[in-house]
Amino acid sequence: MLYKLARMIARIVFKLYFRLDVEGIEHLPREGSCIFVANHVSFLDPLMICAASPRVIHYITYAFFYYHPAIHWFCKRTHCIPVKKEGNDISALKTALRLLKDGEVVGIFPEGERSANGTLSAAEPGVALIAIKANAPIVPMGIQGAYAAYPKGSFFPKPKKIRLVIGAPFHIRDHVGIERKLTEETQRQALRFIMSRIGELCGQQAPAPLELSVEHS
Repeated sequence: MLYKLARMIARIVFKLYFRLDVEGIEHLPREGSCIFVANHVSFLDPLMICAASPRVIHYITYAFFYYHPAIHWFCKRTHCIPVKKEGNDISALKTALRLLKDGEVVGIFPEGERSANGTLSAAEPGVALIAIKANAPIVPMGIQGAYAAYPKGSFFPKPKKIRLVIGAPFHIRDHVGIERKLTEETQRQALRFIMSRIGELCGQQAPAPLELSVEHS
């Protein structure tokens, strides 16, 4: 109920205050598992995507925000998945994979944190692991204008126009050769492809992935 109420309010606010323009809404799967991935430039991003999507999204959220006293009650009741910032959080990975197996939607901002200047940052490895292991359709999205409306460090959002561009879904295994053993290079290839699609949709050049140090089988 809280999720539906928040989505309804978000739709009104984004339509009237931010003049939200959504392109590619037809690419959103109406049923079945899928992974939403997008660039992250503002606190507005998750609410904006929720406003555009008719389905419930289970966002992977840093534990610092998930358990913050001011918003923990909200995160807990709106299907967020807490993940530790440092190290491999197996619990969060298992939760995301279980939800995808059950036909749900998982939302991930591959950069992890909001951009400090509005440009694309290097992606964290978690999105590659989930994408490869789940083999669910990935829906890339590009957010434009949200940084100007509500950048990191800003006190109150400005009524700037925001645009959300949704790309066609794809399976990562159709673009990256997956061997029995999931290597560092395989993860890097997956990250490069995912971020290149996001970059195309938000009109930016995707940076090289972060260095990985652990192999997963």
